[in-house]
Amino acid sequence: DPGAVSKLQILAPGEVALPGSVDGKDMGYAPSVSTAGARFLFTVRAVDDNWNMVPSVNNLPVTVGVRGDIYADFTGGANLTVMNGFAVKEVMLKRAQTGGNYAVIEATAAALTSGLFSPATRGIGVLHSTPTHLQVLLPGQTEEPGSVLGRTGGVYVSTAGAAFPVTVRVTDDYWNVCADTSATVN
Repeated sequence: DPGAVSKLQILAPGEVALPGSVDGKDMGYAPSVSTAGARFLFTVRAVDDNWNMVPSVNNLPVTVGVRGDIYADFTGGANLTVMNGFAVKEVMLKRAQTGGNYAVIEATAAALTSGLFSPATRGIGVLHSTPTHLQVLLPGQTEEPGSVLGRTGGVYVSTAGAAFPVTVRVTDDYWNVCADTSATVN
């Protein structure tokens, strides 16, 4: 039988629970790589000190978030309720994460006296989606993948006849650069 609930555990697709282990997960399994804009399900489990799921936990409110992608979209919002020791939630990651940068799903249950904080998922690699846009960045503008506009910064004011640099990027629907795409822009 499991002990009293002491923490939360989050399992992304590809991760496998391993009760009794140091990390609570079988480290031989890594999270599946996702694509920007693809929705997937993850599981939040209420567990004891030894990572055993505690099925008697019901009506436990939990808030989730994603470190590395502030634009992640949780179906139905960032809150969920653990019933029978677990809950399943859908998320869409929008910001590509490669080259050592990863998205990490986290959860908190503030209603518990310890304010349980999950050890989080392991890093989830997120690839760009299909190239669909040419993004033009003017001086003073910076790319902001995952956001609605795909950039930050204001309107550039130039003097007639004065040259200024322009950056053109091939991006997906979420403004992630598609570096593996070649294009000629005239």
